[in-house]
Amino acid sequence: MLSNNNKKARVTDFIGSVVNSGNLQISSKLKSIIEKYTGEGIQYFRNTVLHNGQEYTDYWLLHPYQFDHEYIDFQNSMIKYKKKADDYETSRKTSMVLLSLNTLQEFEEYKEKARKN
Repeated sequence: MLSNNNKKARVTDFIGSVVNSGNLQISSKLKSIIEKYTGEGIQYFRNTVLHNGQEYTDYWLLHPYQFDHEYIDFQNSMIKYKKKADDYETSRKTSMVLLSLNTLQEFEEYKEKARKN
């Protein structure tokens, strides 16, 4: 259940990211539109929104478990990831790395390289 005590906030079809889960909260109306135009790769979990003392039960957590990278404009994107330090097993230190890649192929190659390190 998501609770919002902001009196000025409006209940909308797209509420956004739910704290600590990264999932999006959407209305049943928006869910039906998404289902119409997408195939596999998305799970929906019923959720309730509590706003100004009123319960809205027609909301869903949207959890995409597949992502089609072909829609990313790599040339105009900055990719960030946390690289583990050489002594990560003892220090748990990471550093932020910014990547500038041009193609999906470069992204896949870098992903594979990062997995090996």
